[in-house]
Amino acid sequence: MAVVEQETKESWIWFLEIFADDIGRPEEFQLVFISDRQKGLIPAIETLFPTVEHRYCVKHIYNNFKVDHKGLELKDALWRCAAATTVREFERCMQYIRDLDEKAYEYLVNIALAQWTRSRFTPRALTDCLGQAYLGNVGVD
Repeated sequence: MAVVEQETKESWIWFLEIFADDIGRPEEFQLVFISDRQKGLIPAIETLFPTVEHRYCVKHIYNNFKVDHKGLELKDALWRCAAATTVREFERCMQYIRDLDEKAYEYLVNIALAQWTRSRFTPRALTDCLGQAYLGNVGVD
């Protein structure tokens, strides 16, 4: 845990360097970062660990999504999309969302698919977690 003045790229780099010193290089262990996309975090991970997979916590995606896209049907559809294991299944789920709410669909397709849906996760990582395990704001699975 760390306390910093602001969540910036520089403070995340500092934190992640200490993290790597403590556990070793994340790419050597095939770790996956799962985050809530905090300010500065994405560029810090890209700078320090460009080959490490970085996914977005679906719970946090949903928390932002529900501000403008309310309802249990949309919530369930988003989670079905995230949990889909094949591209075909994912595309069916996304079409369902599109049929329900075009703006909800647009919101989701503008988030990098490889970072929130199992159907696009790489096989090199040894997890298909959607964002339940956390180390501070950064999930490590």
